[in-house]
Amino acid sequence: MTQFARIESGVVMELFSPPTGLGIADCFHGGLVWAGVDGVSPAPEVGWEASQTGGVWHFAAPAAPVLTLAEQAVARLAEGLSIASTGTPALSAVYPADAAAQQKLLSIQTVLAGTGSFPGGAATWPLKDRSGAWHVVNVAQFTAIATAIAAFVAPIDLILDGRAGVALPAASASIQ
Repeated sequence: MTQFARIESGVVMELFSPPTGLGIADCFHGGLVWAGVDGVSPAPEVGWEASQTGGVWHFAAPAAPVLTLAEQAVARLAEGLSIASTGTPALSAVYPADAAAQQKLLSIQTVLAGTGSFPGGAATWPLKDRSGAWHVVNVAQFTAIATAIAAFVAPIDLILDGRAGVALPAASASIQ
């Protein structure tokens, strides 16, 4: 079965195989640009760039978009922070750093600051990482994780607020 790519403004807009016994001209009106793609390697996909040299079609995957610093910051925040714990390896994980996670950490940190213990006087507290696994932490471990996340988020907030000259933070941190 013969396959064709419809080209518009140098981009593959669709791929089509005519029914058996019909040619491409039998299926569509004139004026559309179709390129035979049988045997082309790699096979083009919709959205690929197309060009023609000496009657031969050439196809290339589109270049990846270049993200602005703010877009990179949003993506980095969504990915979370990879924390490596040298003192307690079981705490090593990627922790969420989005607004909801930050709010949860802040509310617990507020209780810790006022009482020295977790809500209800608990000595330990469960934290969920990005994979959904739970880690039970003590006050020192919680504070180390919350501090690492706050240090990760702070420059991202500056970037998103439009502050010039702020570098994107590393996506990983180490705690004791």
